[in-house]
Amino acid sequence: MKLTFLIFISLLAITSFSQKNDVEILAEKGNGTIIFIGKNNSNTTQEVTLKLEKLKGLTGYSKPITRKVPAQGRLTFVRLRSKSGKYSYSSSYVYKPAPTAIEKAAIAAALKKKTLKNIGDIDKGIVIFNKTGCTRCSYTTSYLTDNNIDFKVINVDIKTHKENNALMWQTLRENGVLSTNILTPIILVDGKLVNSQGDIKEFVKTLD
Repeated sequence: MKLTFLIFISLLAITSFSQKNDVEILAEKGNGTIIFIGKNNSNTTQEVTLKLEKLKGLTGYSKPITRKVPAQGRLTFVRLRSKSGKYSYSSSYVYKPAPTAIEKAAIAAALKKKTLKNIGDIDKGIVIFNKTGCTRCSYTTSYLTDNNIDFKVINVDIKTHKENNALMWQTLRENGVLSTNILTPIILVDGKLVNSQGDIKEFVKTLD
């Protein structure tokens, strides 16, 4: 299980970048300035680091900038100035969830409602074997919740839910997975194991 989940996105220069990701960086041009703004499209606070490189004709930036952008909010990262009006740059950013205490409580309450009461009933809909502290799991459940996609959760923490953990491994073995080196979450769709071991951000889009 990877405990850190970062997303890297390359940006084109001198435009407004509007891919519908959890986080976007907007470049707004003004009178001799360009302002970089972080926009959070998710329901969770995101820690975002913006990096600018190969700056020509611009001043006001010295090193990568990290900010926490509130849920469904916008935050200015840096304002650069252009002396001649001609400039260029390349930019990139990474982000990861950084929920506040209130958001963590809301997430926990939402997941509790999604907990599968009968662990034998795993043959219908989307079932997620979820592990506390797993960033990939958090991203998956947040994405499904934000997009109103129904799912159920089975907690597989070995110390508190040994039976659930055993069910997860039994399910993997029954589906021909022999490796003990796996990434959570493990996901079933209508009782069938789906491959969620790669890029989790791209994978969850297939659950729409």
